[in-house]
This record gives sequence, structure tokens and C-alpha cells, in this order.
Amino acid sequence: MNPRIQFDWWRDGWCWLTVCVAILSSGCGSSLSTQYGGTKGYFARRSVNGLTTFHDAFEKADFSTRDVNRLTQRTRKIAAFVWTPMEITLIDFNTGQWIDRWLEQGGRTLIYVVPDSGSESEYFRQASSKADPSQRIEYRRKLGESLISNHQQQVQRVSVDFGQWFVATPKVQRATVTVGQDASSDTAWSDTARLIGDEPQDFEWVIAPSQVAQGSPAISPPSATGAINPAITPSVQPTQHSGKTESHEFESLLETSGGETLVARVTSETWNDSQIIVVAGGSLLTNFGLVHPENRALADSLIESTWQTASDAHLVDDETKLTPDGDDLAVGFITASDQLPISAEVGEIPRATGAEMLTEFPLSMVTVHAAVIGLIVCLVLLPIFGRPKQVDSGTLTHFGDHLDAVATLLWRRGGERFARERISDYMRQVRGETHGRWVLEEPEQKSTAEVLPVASEAAPAKINPVGETASADSLVNHTESHSTEEQR
Repeated sequence: MNPRIQFDWWRDGWCWLTVCVAILSSGCGSSLSTQYGGTKGYFARRSVNGLTTFHDAFEKADFSTRDVNRLTQRTRKIAAFVWTPMEITLIDFNTGQWIDRWLEQGGRTLIYVVPDSGSESEYFRQASSKADPSQRIEYRRKLGESLISNHQQQVQRVSVDFGQWFVATPKVQRATVTVGQDASSDTAWSDTARLIGDEPQDFEWVIAPSQVAQGSPAISPPSATGAINPAITPSVQPTQHSGKTESHEFESLLETSGGETLVARVTSETWNDSQIIVVAGGSLLTNFGLVHPENRALADSLIESTWQTASDAHLVDDETKLTPDGDDLAVGFITASDQLPISAEVGEIPRATGAEMLTEFPLSMVTVHAAVIGLIVCLVLLPIFGRPKQVDSGTLTHFGDHLDAVATLLWRRGGERFARERISDYMRQVRGETHGRWVLEEPEQKSTAEVLPVASEAAPAKINPVGETASADSLVNHTESHSTEEQR
């Protein structure tokens, strides 16, 4: 094994054993976390089904790690993907095509970990024998509940055909691990002493070559017998990732004692020395699963095989352990179940046209302020929000208005002459005067039409006693003067 890839599994193994002992000493309450598939974060790190230890193993082997949530032109440069889905399902057609083109670059590795029930049952099985006697019954009850939950999920599973890659078939068994028949030619898998363990483990899946990859028509995989709810059974139709018909080579790297494949490698002539490694069970690589020496050896082989494939394609320098760009070899972790969003490369930069320019900086700043000002103007113009108008309602106690009204009535009746006649009548009848300034000579008997002449539209000029021309305004002044004299 490359010395730069090896890391202190003995130290890490004892660290996890210490964690397990701490969990056992704390009891089997609800504090136990069983979240599956997480590679980063607090809850994934303290979960028995987390994959943070496997994630950290790549970092200690001089890999740079990152989470992949979208397939872009940048992720195409990543040398390896570790795909740990939460549930097994068919891979989306577009995602499969993107991965095929990514493998065709050469020197790439895709590690696909088939999800299973995790390590919860194994944890309670070992804890029930090591726990305090007062808690053993409780641990056994937890073990029984975990086994029942696992069996309910297992009876609903069916085989899933991943197109030209492989077929994952459910098969619950407890067996030991042996080196596969095709592992002798690979230095990363040829060390049988590291991979063979005497302790049997639980397995829920086995891997088989795809019939599509062998050039034969796709066959319907066996259906699950006794499924509780067939409506939620995943689809079993094969996924065609590309239109090419080249055959894919299937190699068995790790097997059970019965000869069924647990870890397989898939290669193709069009992939230019790239590979897909399938691990039949996430419980082999979980935080609790890596307590077993054979599982740690499996993680070592996966990391070394990824490094060796990239080195053979000259993606990394053997001396400096760096890529041609001067960076560490990158590996991306994927947790999506079936598909990832793909960002297509655009030929030219999109430009805003027409009214769209109002939404682009810097015009967008002006547009926002103009819209706010326009809204304020609209509110001001509404009657309910605008300022009240000043309406002149007038006053009823102004004496000048009374005089104006009387003068208007006099003008309409006959003007200054009519007013002088009324004053003269007052002076004769009330005051008893027969001559004076305001006493007019009695006119001869005339007709009513002559005595009361009709006022014309325009007020005619009248001759006052002193021989001056008087208008309606002068009549008012004379009336005021007469009133003053009377008061005196």
C-alpha cells in the first residue's frame, strides 16, 4: 500500500471503541443517534450509522473532500465520487449519462455504497452482552425492535438493475468475507490477510453483473415475496445510461463464504481506465462498522484503489502527491438518492434587453426608488389621503354684505332716482319737511309707467343735486352720509 495512503487505523479504531464504551455506559436511552448516510456534521459524527469516519479517512490519505449537490463543469474535474444514497433507487437518465461522460475522461472512480439497515442491530447485539446487568433486558428489547424494523424493510425490497453497470439483489444472510476471484490481479485487493475476517457479519444485498452489459435482453428481476405494501416497492426496470452497446466488464473483489459478490468493480473500454466500485451494504463502512478490522481493511482498499487509478492516469504525481494544478486529489461525497441537478454550460453571457434593463444594476437602484415615489404620489392624489382644500364659507355678520345687498336691490328697482324719491317721501311724511336738501319737488301727476321707469341693463348715469354724475357706489355713500346725519 502507498505509505501516504496508510493512516493510523489502530488509533482511530481505539477512538471509536472509546466512543462505543461511552455510549454503553450512558445507557440505551433515546440519546442514541441512528441517522444513516451523513458524512459531515455533529449528528452524523455521533451516529452509529454515520459515515464521518470513512469521510475522514480520505482526508488523512491526502485527499481533499467536498460535498456534491450539483453536477457542474467544476465537479467534472473531481477524481472520485463516493455515492452513499439514503435509499436504493434507479439513477436518473441524465445523471447516469453525465457520470458516463465523466468516467470517459479516464482515471476516475465512482464508489457506490448500496444502503442497508445500518449497524443499529449489530450495536445492540454487542451492547446487550457488555452492558450493565440492570440494563441488559432493555438492550435486548431495543435489539428486538431494531430487528423487527429491519425485517419490515427487507421484505419490501426487490432487485434493482442499474442499466449497464450492475444489478443489486436483496439477500439477507450472515456470513464471513473472503477475497473475490478477480482480486488477485489488483494490488489493492490482493492482500487476503487484511480482508478476511473470522467474525461473521450481516449482509442484505449481493451484487451481480447486468444482463444489459453482457449484450443480452434485460430480464425482469425476481419480485419480493410477501411484500407488506407492494405499492411502495421501487421500480425494477433497468436504467439505460447511454445509447452505447459496448460491454462492461464485471469483477468480483469481495465475496461471501457462499461465493456471492459483496464488492464488485465495473469497467468499460470507453471509460479509459476508469472504474465503478460497488459495495453491497453501507453497514460495512459506518462509524460502528469500521470497528471491525476487516471493514477497516475494506476502507483501506477502496482508498488505495482510488489513488492508484488516478495515478495510472497521471491525474496525480507519485512524488509530490499533487495534481498538475498543485492541489490535492479531490473526492466528492454524494448523498442524493436518484438524481442530481445538472448545470449546463451557456455559450454566451445572457444580456438584458428592453424593459429587462430596468431590473439590472445600476438601473435597478433607480427603478426601485422611482417605484416607491410613484406609489407615494398615487396615495397623495387619492381624496382620502390628500390634503383638504380651503373653502371660503363666508360670514353672516358682515354689515358690508348687507349694504351691498340693499344697494343691489335699489339698483334693480330704479337706481339713484328711486332712492332719492324714497328718501324724499320719508322726509315729507315722517319728518314733516317741505323743503330741504333731501326733499324733492312733488312731480306732476304722471302715469305709473313714467313714475316707475324700468332700469336698463347698464346702470344709467344720474344727476345729483349739485350737478355731478353719480353711480350706484355714490348712492351707497350718500345713504351712509344720510344715516350719519339722522343719528346726529
